[in-house]
Amino acid sequence: MVRRVLLLCGSAWLVEAFDIGLIGVVLVVLTKFWALSAYQVGFLAAASTVGIAVGLIPSGVLADRIGRKPLLVRALVWYTVLTFAAAFSSGLGMLVALRFLAGLGMGAMFPLPYTLASEFVAKNRRGAAAGILDAFLSVGYFIAPLLALVLIPVLPTDFGWRLLFVAGGIPMVFALYLQRKLPESPRWLASKGDREGALRVLSSLEAELGTCRPVESLPFEELDEEPEGQGHVRFRDLRRRTLMIWVAFPSSFTGSRTTSRRRSRPTASATRAPSDWPPSS
Repeated sequence: MVRRVLLLCGSAWLVEAFDIGLIGVVLVVLTKFWALSAYQVGFLAAASTVGIAVGLIPSGVLADRIGRKPLLVRALVWYTVLTFAAAFSSGLGMLVALRFLAGLGMGAMFPLPYTLASEFVAKNRRGAAAGILDAFLSVGYFIAPLLALVLIPVLPTDFGWRLLFVAGGIPMVFALYLQRKLPESPRWLASKGDREGALRVLSSLEAELGTCRPVESLPFEELDEEPEGQGHVRFRDLRRRTLMIWVAFPSSFTGSRTTSRRRSRPTASATRAPSDWPPSS
């Protein structure tokens, strides 16, 4: 079960990374095809990132309230549907709005693979599990430009970038598989009083490990009780660590999103203006 959780969480992250990476390759095409100004390029490039930043804010609270699995599945459906809709954008304003809204779902989902996996993996293996999940993330970022390399040169300009967004929307079907196969965190279930649900998950896990125990010995008390000294963690207690993460993570994220593009002046026959929004000056 632990391997299945890692595989499913990692796959969900791969899908999200692919979606995040789409805009980098689409921008290369639209900058020339729509004759975008630097201001418009920046607006489109930032739309999903701003959405992710906003969506991250309530993610932890929502995961504690409705569950890790339900939020992950709903967030996945949310942003893949909006990514699919982006393929039919009629102008820059519509595309920016859809990418921002999709970013909200991506942000809500972003911390969940870590959270869910950490509640299944043994303490001494959580570092390795985090590395495995990060590998899925890296592969997802790589797939977007690779797919663009295959599709863009052989398809009409106004069709190729749209097909990339269609590809980003197809994983909405994966949400159905997650709903069926991904177990909820037994720790979360027990914290909400659903001991029967937690028991089913723990029993399945221990059966796979070959360490079945009687019901009365299952560690419900450990799930209910908070570790000593960790009941009320304040920001000031972890401020140095938190501030360093705030610096390190956005830096690495920004680096992964940076795409080098050759500047060239588009010709009138190769471009069309999508709309007069946002203004070019």
